[in-house]
Amino acid sequence: VESIQVVRNSLMEFEANSGLKPNLNKCTVFLARVDNSMKSSFCAILGMQAGSLLVKYLGVPLISSRLAARECKDLIEKITAKAKHWTSRALSYAGRLQLMSTVLYSIQVCWSHIFILPSTVIKDIEKILKAFLWTGPELKNSGAKVAWEFVCKHKDEGGLGLKRLHEWNKAAMIKQLWDICSEKDTLWILW
Repeated sequence: VESIQVVRNSLMEFEANSGLKPNLNKCTVFLARVDNSMKSSFCAILGMQAGSLLVKYLGVPLISSRLAARECKDLIEKITAKAKHWTSRALSYAGRLQLMSTVLYSIQVCWSHIFILPSTVIKDIEKILKAFLWTGPELKNSGAKVAWEFVCKHKDEGGLGLKRLHEWNKAAMIKQLWDICSEKDTLWILW
């Protein structure tokens, strides 16, 4: 309890010296190996809520290990929700292709630059993209006019110019490695 009081007093001293008041409604305390009664009393002293891992920052999970498929549930749900949001059935294939390449693909870009996405997640996302292209917001798994491998070919090769997510993810990871090796002035290097 004394160490929690020290944290609380430090926050109050920070407020008094800086004139900045921490918003305790937005703060979370993470406690390990503490029983529930102690946890609730600590939270009451600090005026914060107790947090639990998996922690997210800017919508991306903060983890120190390999990303698991269960941790990508939000990514898949976000892409599905966005695809189902467009209710117009009047969109042509070209219109759906444009929405896919600009909006749906961009949702996974951030994750691809940070993590090696599990293959099951990549398959699930591509399944959503395929369904959206061929059936629109209903996301039915039938009705494909052309195999996905041909759709993802470059336009010069007769495809639609979409990128395979596995290749995109691999390229993003290689770019991160290049930045590290070339000692580019980025947060990842400084950290």
